[in-house]
Amino acid sequence: MTNLKKLSLTLAALAVSGALAGPANALGSSQVSQIRALVEQGDEAALRAYLLQNLSLLDNSPLSVALRDFIQSPPQQD
Repeated sequence: MTNLKKLSLTLAALAVSGALAGPANALGSSQVSQIRALVEQGDEAALRAYLLQNLSLLDNSPLSVALRDFIQSPPQQD
């Protein structure tokens, strides 16, 4: 399973559980929407670039942990 697929499944699980909207989450709805759009587009390079530019938004929420794991994993080779 690719890193992007794992992240996609994590986003789906968090959305179903309501964890994406938690009040302690440093990521706002516009950031979550941008991340979700990049995941749905399958644009791993753009997602990595967006996350690296916005590292200060990542906290200890489940989503942020998953996004940090994604950044730290090596990019998939096509």
